[in-house]
Amino acid sequence: MLTLRANNNFNVTGNDQLLIRNNLMENNDAGGIEVIAIEGNVLIKSNVINHNNGQGISTVLSSPKIINNKITNNIAWDGGGIYTGPAFGIPEIINNFISGNYITYYWGAGSGILCETNTYIINNTITNNTSEGPWGQAVYGDNCTFTAKNNIVFNNPKGSFAQNDGGGVYKKAVKENNFEGDPSFIDGNIPAIKKSSPCIDKGTLDLPILLPDFDFFGNARISGIDSKIDIGAAELINLDYDNDGVENKFDQCPNTPENQKVDSKGCLILPYNNFTIQTFGETCSGKNNAKITIKATEGIHYLATLAGTDYNFTTDLTIENLAPGDYELCIKVPNDSYKQCYNLTIVKGGTLTGKTSGILSKSVVVEITGGTAPFEVILNGSTKFTTDQSTFNVDVNQGDLIVVKSSVACEGIYSKTISDLPSGIAVYPNPTKGLFEISIPTTKKEIYVELFSINSILISKGIYPVLNQKIQLSLENQSSGVYIAKTHSDTPVSLIIIKE
Repeated sequence: MLTLRANNNFNVTGNDQLLIRNNLMENNDAGGIEVIAIEGNVLIKSNVINHNNGQGISTVLSSPKIINNKITNNIAWDGGGIYTGPAFGIPEIINNFISGNYITYYWGAGSGILCETNTYIINNTITNNTSEGPWGQAVYGDNCTFTAKNNIVFNNPKGSFAQNDGGGVYKKAVKENNFEGDPSFIDGNIPAIKKSSPCIDKGTLDLPILLPDFDFFGNARISGIDSKIDIGAAELINLDYDNDGVENKFDQCPNTPENQKVDSKGCLILPYNNFTIQTFGETCSGKNNAKITIKATEGIHYLATLAGTDYNFTTDLTIENLAPGDYELCIKVPNDSYKQCYNLTIVKGGTLTGKTSGILSKSVVVEITGGTAPFEVILNGSTKFTTDQSTFNVDVNQGDLIVVKSSVACEGIYSKTISDLPSGIAVYPNPTKGLFEISIPTTKKEIYVELFSINSILISKGIYPVLNQKIQLSLENQSSGVYIAKTHSDTPVSLIIIKE
């Protein structure tokens, strides 16, 4: 390997055959490789020619094959990457990466390649070359023609191709099957392309030369479908088919979705909380209208399996019309080892049930023990309020009818007729030695009262005057024991009285 640095330049003259290969030509003040007056078998191959003040490769009166070289960031008056001067044969420029070269002279031409002789330019990658003036196109033919096929010519600010045909003296340049869009490089500093590149298998084999068997990187050039070749200096030799950072020979999951986190085996790693799964029971018993919903944080292709049925989704899935019961839900990523299973229970639909408690003089507490909120509370046929609470108070009077409806009609109703409100009637003193009073909240003047023994034997009955909402009675002539006083006002009320 020949490495020339600082103030060195490689200058070859004479008539001998010559092979210039595997050299590093960098930071030279007079260019990279210059071949003068050698029309024999000259091969310039696999050299790195970088950051030189002068043309990367210059040939005059010579017709070399220039193959698989990396020619970058050279600065010259013209022909920044490669210059082919007048020659008796036809120089061949094949499989080279020519990038970042610059022309300082305003009228200088051909920032990537300048031809002043008929030249074959085949399967090169020519990018980011430019000039100070207007003629710094990537490839420029000056008073000559050239043939350019299968080249990637991308992002050269002054343009891709130009030709001065000497006023029609020279044939129009042949520019066929070159790609001037974004080739989708893996890295802009090398000509390797991604598997998504539009250049894959798009090259033509209708060429004026015999294409070398190997590309810029030394990989087999004809490796595509049906022996097609790629456009540019490099064939796609994909060591990582799914671009997950794990080489194919180690990748146990070779089709992982792009831009996903993988383990050392190339298999998918998803966040522990990637899935949010909810179950919704039947709305009513026997409806079989339960459902399961799944939401995924990472939006990739999933396959969910429930009760033997597969469902494809990316971010959201709803599985409907399910019967109550226990289910196993499994979610996997196709073509990957990832699989996660969940045990789910779907509950049966219910009916509206409830009870009353906490009975006060003018209200009751209603507790709904089964049913779907919100609840509509109806008193004597009129809606009083709607609530999401399962326990609530209702102001009532004796004999009122409470009806409660849920948000699901098929759950039925809960109803209660109020018949057990406290009367407000009280006995004092109780226990008594004989005389006692009964307080009765009434506007009546008289109340009919019956006295019974604990064995329901009628002891006395009569109409008693009401004074200050009280009546007076006596058990003085009765033995000690338990008695029952039954008042007949708006609603009959029975009271327990103890005689000492």
